[in-house]
Amino acid sequence: MKVHMDKFEYLDELANRIAAGDVRGFHALSSGEKCYVALAANNQALLEEDGYTIVQAFVRLDADWRVHLLTTWRYASVQAFARPEWTSARRAAQ
Repeated sequence: MKVHMDKFEYLDELANRIAAGDVRGFHALSSGEKCYVALAANNQALLEEDGYTIVQAFVRLDADWRVHLLTTWRYASVQAFARPEWTSARRAAQ
């Protein structure tokens, strides 16, 4: 399934908010979107609410979603979406 970049931008922004503790809007997402956002936000509790393990949630995503998730969030290298604690830890490691 091809996803328009605006969709990823919205989901990434939502993941950032969820990582900061604001879960508004999460429960209105589709199951695939919930998996993506919960994984990006590193929020296992939200995955468990919907009955997913981390592996099940990752497998639930289409290939293009997995690629985007990994390239955007793996090291939080995209500064627009980087969580402050990741950015600080990454800078300290360099």
